[in-house]
Amino acid sequence: MRGGPFSLFAIFFYLWCTPALAHGPNPAGVEIVSLIDHKASLVKLTRGAAIRRVNDWQFICQAKWGGPDSPLIADDGQSQGLIISLSGPMLLDSTGQLTAFSDPALDANTVRALITLDNEIFVLTGFSKESIVWRLSETGRQAIITSTSIIDDLTIKDGQLFAATLQDGELELVVYDREGTQQATSTLLDTTLEGVISMRHTLNSSFVVNRDGDEYRLFQVEDKLVELAQSNEPIHGPVTHPMGQVLTIKRKLVRLDGQKIVPFDDETRLNCLRNDALGQSYACVEPNIVVVNADGTLGATLFALQELSEPDYSGLDDVEQADCQLNWLDLVADANLKPSDHIPEVKPAADSGCNAGPRHKSHSHFHWVLLVFLSLILVRVRLSFPDH
Repeated sequence: MRGGPFSLFAIFFYLWCTPALAHGPNPAGVEIVSLIDHKASLVKLTRGAAIRRVNDWQFICQAKWGGPDSPLIADDGQSQGLIISLSGPMLLDSTGQLTAFSDPALDANTVRALITLDNEIFVLTGFSKESIVWRLSETGRQAIITSTSIIDDLTIKDGQLFAATLQDGELELVVYDREGTQQATSTLLDTTLEGVISMRHTLNSSFVVNRDGDEYRLFQVEDKLVELAQSNEPIHGPVTHPMGQVLTIKRKLVRLDGQKIVPFDDETRLNCLRNDALGQSYACVEPNIVVVNADGTLGATLFALQELSEPDYSGLDDVEQADCQLNWLDLVADANLKPSDHIPEVKPAADSGCNAGPRHKSHSHFHWVLLVFLSLILVRVRLSFPDH
């Protein structure tokens, strides 16, 4: 095993802290963000992300961008992906390194939606009073849409921006061009609509998923809202598929025949259902991502969590590196990866300043041991209190 005394120490604390570190959603792939050569190249995880390497996938720890664990990520058409972090938008390159982009004020606390249209990036902000849609660029941001109502969801349909606002049972749907000029608007009344809405678009139709507590309802948008299904579990899709339109009800794959729900024979539970940039349908079969074949069966694996390798710690300072290692060890524990194959090797940075000059090797290890020990203690203390 590589890493000498520190690796032995890491294994000890990994085993000691496994119950404490295991928390949050199970490690799993949830979205294919970008493709290279028709293959998935960047995958969003429930915690962190994964970038394709020659023979496996490399974990990108959430410490790289400073949180949140599973941020908004989009394919901007130029870099590997764009992440909305707690410190603002960041571009991810093919090596897994991140650089700041645009306006840092547009961070994970202010941005509600992130979409791209022909390599242009748009974000939605505003949780109260008003909503603003911004176009991002290297030089900053430009407000193109300002609404005195709170826009609940911003999506893309037919190459245009599609804004949906729900207020007092009134659903307002507004179409804008990329310059923010209003092209069309419609208002649909349904006094039963409460809670949160999200829009879904297929080749020929638009849908509304309404969540109120643990109840989910699916509506098709016509000259009025037509309710198609209800579920006590998340509804994924509908998405465009060779068989027409497919979605999940109670986590099972079904298809739409007109406005009728038709089940498939497969009883596999699915945690996501999407189309990639090429229009291919895929599903999350925890913890992996697989193809949805043309006949509705589940096919080849596009992302396998067990193929994850440890993150690249370059570019991180000592504290960030220790935090990143904790992210990785947490995932290793929860995903049941073999510790002996996945314990990270620590490579302390060269000393400078007052610490420059020769010192005994064991002292260097001691400082790293102390750093990780204190970090692990902090994690245990934080996890002993419930989130508010």
